[in-house]
Amino acid sequence: MKRSSIVSAVVAAALLASACSSSSSTQAPGPTSGPTPAPTTATVPPPPTSFTATMANGSMPCPSASSDSCKRTDLTWQYGSANVTGFRIYVASIAGLDPNAKCADAVQNAGLAIAVGSSARTASYYWPISTGVAYCYWITAVSDAGESAKVAVNHQ
Repeated sequence: MKRSSIVSAVVAAALLASACSSSSSTQAPGPTSGPTPAPTTATVPPPPTSFTATMANGSMPCPSASSDSCKRTDLTWQYGSANVTGFRIYVASIAGLDPNAKCADAVQNAGLAIAVGSSARTASYYWPISTGVAYCYWITAVSDAGESAKVAVNHQ
């Protein structure tokens, strides 16, 4: 290797080491206006309130062809928070549980029955009359951050 190449390599290494250990550094200029935005942390939405279920009187045709006659339960709720993408309504029956079973005993068996958009405040659940089963309902609010806790219905 030539002496001039060795000298050049040593000088380059010395300059690099000097630049890395320098106490002052030059940074690219940042934005000139406005504060730096704070990082956002999305939070799970609060659950809906005033969730009620009212059974409609009489029987009616079922919306699906699976049964001839159905009962309808009308569900309503309130929601005041803005950051929600929709609501989910879960349903479970207490059939087969202890005769004194309550809806709280069936929550682990609840399955998603209805999903509605963020502007909805009502929904209807249809069930075949032939089942003769009591149903329990829960609702959650959903956002990009997740799903709220389940809230049990207040029957009317």
